[in-house]
Amino acid sequence: MEVLQNPNLIALYIVVIVISILGFAIYYQNIHDPTNKTFLGFSICLIGWSATSYISSISQNQTITLILIRISFAFSILYLFFLLHTILTFKNEKMEFPFIYKFGVVPFVILISILLCSPFIVKDIKNFPNYGFVPLVNISFGIIIFTLCILVLITSILITFYRKLKFSKLPNTSRHIILFFLFTAFISKIIFNLVLPALFDNTEYIPFGYIMNIPIIFIVSLIIFSSNNRILNLRLAIIHIAFFVLVLVQILNVIKSNSFNIILYHSSILLIILMLGLMLTKMIIKYHKVERQFLVLHEDFEKRKKMVYRNDNVD
Repeated sequence: MEVLQNPNLIALYIVVIVISILGFAIYYQNIHDPTNKTFLGFSICLIGWSATSYISSISQNQTITLILIRISFAFSILYLFFLLHTILTFKNEKMEFPFIYKFGVVPFVILISILLCSPFIVKDIKNFPNYGFVPLVNISFGIIIFTLCILVLITSILITFYRKLKFSKLPNTSRHIILFFLFTAFISKIIFNLVLPALFDNTEYIPFGYIMNIPIIFIVSLIIFSSNNRILNLRLAIIHIAFFVLVLVQILNVIKSNSFNIILYHSSILLIILMLGLMLTKMIIKYHKVERQFLVLHEDFEKRKKMVYRNDNVD
């Protein structure tokens, strides 16, 4: 089928699956942790951005396509904001945000996100390119404000992330490598999703922007995972690697399918695999919590046993 030969769809499949697994895995580690909550919000916005960008490339209705493109702009601001908030709350659950952040930055991001769903940036569509590629659009002066917001958010993310890494146990070389990859991923996204489409009317490389989401979420999730229990992380890592392999195999089955019924069949199996992966992740985390409680009780019992033994010897 024509859709399955589209590289955008393949990239979207991979990105959504990777982000979903990592986002929910971190969230279920501790659903009460504000870092995990905002990381899940970041993951959902990232999926929303990828999905709206892709659907706008296959829609043949000009009105729907225009709405989806505007929504994708809003998601691009929101996912960066959630990422910044995730990094700010990381290892600082009781952080008190300054007045200017709560009543300045947050309302401004919400306002910009609402404006992005209007003709503030995207006025209308120039023309529809080949099926599977994002249409070219006419932009307004709002693109300047949007670009400034993007650059400020990305700069804030990199600076905050670097400060958080300084307090980690990682060696300086590892910190610089991580920061370099994160910086490269953001720069690549800006080039593929903003510079080329806005300045050169080239939407051909937007799928590479989807792929650049993977190193971003992988790096952030790796830092969050590494800050928690290593045994739990090892168990989850094994499960996620196994499920990721199964998911990739199933994606290949979907792509190679040549009829709607077979596509529906393999897509259903893919959905079941994802659901089982999330359920198993949740079960492992619950098991780990019970195991830790048991170890604490066992240590307490051993201490009391020793105290009773010492008292008997004294008597």
